[in-house]
Amino acid sequence: MALKPVLDAISQPLMLFGDLNADFSRNVSKTVKDYLGTNYKWMLDMDTAVKSDAHHDKLIASTSLAEQVVPDSNTIFVFHDDKDIAKDMARGAIPADKVSDHYPIEFRID
Repeated sequence: MALKPVLDAISQPLMLFGDLNADFSRNVSKTVKDYLGTNYKWMLDMDTAVKSDAHHDKLIASTSLAEQVVPDSNTIFVFHDDKDIAKDMARGAIPADKVSDHYPIEFRID
């Protein structure tokens, strides 16, 4: 796993974001979870797909950093639900090809 040497070299609090190229492969997610063990907390594993249903983004934080995340604040920002953004997209002010195929994830830190 390409992530292993990177994590082994880091001693600071760490937060990882992204789909880890896992899509719906629970085998990849399980491998990452097994490797991270109790040093990291899996804070988000949910569908973030804008145009399909094959993206599951992850938010993984070292235990010390995870303790600073406000409980239940980790979610995805569905920008289609924001009326101003939806209007801008509908009138072409935000070109469709410039929009990510993942919704952004959000959370608050105390």
